[in-house]
Amino acid sequence: MESGHVFLSYSTVDKGSADALLKGLESKGVRVWMAPRDVRPGSDYSEAIQDAIETSSAVVAVVSDSANLSRHVKAEIEIAFSRGKPLFPVRFHEVEPAKGLALFLGLRHWTDLFGGNQNSNLDRLATELRAGDSASAPTASSVPPQAIPRARMINKGNGYLVAMICVSLGVIVLVGVLTLRRSARPSELPSTTATAAQQDQYGLQPSRPRSALSAETTVQSSARRDFDPTVVVTQFYNALSQGDGATAAGFVVPEKRVSGPLSANALSEFYGSLASPLQVLDVSLLPDGRVRARYQYRHPGGRVCDGVSFARVTVSAQGIPLIAGIEAPGGC
Repeated sequence: MESGHVFLSYSTVDKGSADALLKGLESKGVRVWMAPRDVRPGSDYSEAIQDAIETSSAVVAVVSDSANLSRHVKAEIEIAFSRGKPLFPVRFHEVEPAKGLALFLGLRHWTDLFGGNQNSNLDRLATELRAGDSASAPTASSVPPQAIPRARMINKGNGYLVAMICVSLGVIVLVGVLTLRRSARPSELPSTTATAAQQDQYGLQPSRPRSALSAETTVQSSARRDFDPTVVVTQFYNALSQGDGATAAGFVVPEKRVSGPLSANALSEFYGSLASPLQVLDVSLLPDGRVRARYQYRHPGGRVCDGVSFARVTVSAQGIPLIAGIEAPGGC
């Protein structure tokens, strides 16, 4: 992955604001990496997100009420913080960062894109990002010692002792795991679940597929899977809101991409011809495992369609969540 870009972190609820920020920065010569736009369909999201952060020159975070509740935004900020990346928080309304974010963003130079100085504030942010000037956006080294994780405060003189302790603990854990696997029945073995850092607002799936999942395993409950099925549906409809049928079809199972209503040509032809583009209103997971999406668009003839659809999400043999089918009972 080419380095030198700026990584944009945001909650999917704030995609409208994030899109506006993306457009503003890129119009001023800042190269921005933003998911799902810059993630290849079908690729491993967890690896793509982490690579994008690690090769970035800085991270811009949209701070909002939704971001405060997003474990995925926090995970991205934690990665950026641990890599010493300059952090630039941006607000579109008056809001304070939650405790989980305040630890990393409390001392940063904030950019407010509301009120009377939006243009000048955006200009200043773009100038700092282009110049790679981190002076106004202190890195992890400028955070007070009590805010730095204890592991980072161990001096070099204790390095050998720490290494020996880590090796000893590793051996103990390994012996315990082997003992557990020998004594436990298959149904009692601990399941593999993704951590918060492996899941993101864009649906970060684990970098390794779960062997128990087949290519056509329908999601029954998000609590029993390593990904959020609403994310792939959100990505699908976000692509349709741009009239981009090719990208949208990338989130569909391969056998339905070639022909039919979910093919790239059919999606581009319909959603690219709307009088008013599709707007996603809500995406939520139902108890039966289906994903419900509410949206609105205007037909070329002027008729407004308030649509509701129900999608089934499956997992490929590579562990990638894909849309297996969509039903729209209302005809929209």
